[in-house]
Amino acid sequence: MFGILFGCSAVVILVFALLDAGSSPIDDSLLDSGSWTATGKITAVEEVETGWSGVVWRLDYTFEVKRGEILGTSYASERSRSMRIDEQCTVEYVHKKPEINRIEGTQKAFFSPVASGLASVFAILGIIGLHLWLRSALRLRIALREGRLTTAQIIEARLLRFVNPQPVSVHYRFQDNLGMEHIAGHWVGSKSKLGRQLISNEPREYPVIHDEGNPAISRLVHAEDFIGGGQA
Repeated sequence: MFGILFGCSAVVILVFALLDAGSSPIDDSLLDSGSWTATGKITAVEEVETGWSGVVWRLDYTFEVKRGEILGTSYASERSRSMRIDEQCTVEYVHKKPEINRIEGTQKAFFSPVASGLASVFAILGIIGLHLWLRSALRLRIALREGRLTTAQIIEARLLRFVNPQPVSVHYRFQDNLGMEHIAGHWVGSKSKLGRQLISNEPREYPVIHDEGNPAISRLVHAEDFIGGGQA
């Protein structure tokens, strides 16, 4: 779950960075894969603050194609001597879409290093979280298939009202094959038979399957989990 949340956060950060940049990195990829060139003229040079990483240079320019004059903007991480107003420049553009263009040696899309860094961190956390979740789900699946069945006593079962769809949070205790007591808990779908019974306080003992090698891996079960493929 946390992996998905971190992954979604990374996507949201990238989307906002994209909107802030005003253009897409796909444009740079298109230009990298093959472009036409034309001679243009720089009309403006602006220093743009990027927070922790200093500044970049925004270059506005014009150039001519068959359909007429095109206005363009691109970004450079460093300013060279040729980056001056009224100075000529070589412009790269996509032949059939000349509105996709940049000055040679610059970028069409600029992402704030802060936004890019945050997106990378959240993406990495998302991958790690997803990996841990998949590993946990696999271990639980094996435990449900090969684990030991015993009886659990319900400690608490309550409906979580601020989560959608609403689950039932249940905590319970059980003993393993060595007589050691364990306390565990998980969420149950509120619309499943098990969830409805937990909410209605009937009964207060349920079958539980746990991994004999690691009793922390356990799950309350119901007949519908094994007949007809119902929800847990």
